[in-house]
Amino acid sequence: MAVIHASLLGSWEDLGNLPDSYAWHWVGYHLVNAQQADKLVGLLMDEEWLAAKLNATDVDAIITDYDFALL
Repeated sequence: MAVIHASLLGSWEDLGNLPDSYAWHWVGYHLVNAQQADKLVGLLMDEEWLAAKLNATDVDAIITDYDFALL
């Protein structure tokens, strides 16, 4: 399963400029399931990325990513 998640993440290329609402909402889920939780933690510490995610989604989506990072 990790390979499938990693493949999807690879198709997005730039995690700071995700292509659509689905990507912004579910990037954390896919990172954790691709065994790349360290990348999610890094993104959650990046103020520019957080601002972009908040602009594309809402605060609940960010909270969900923090929950995924704790798994």
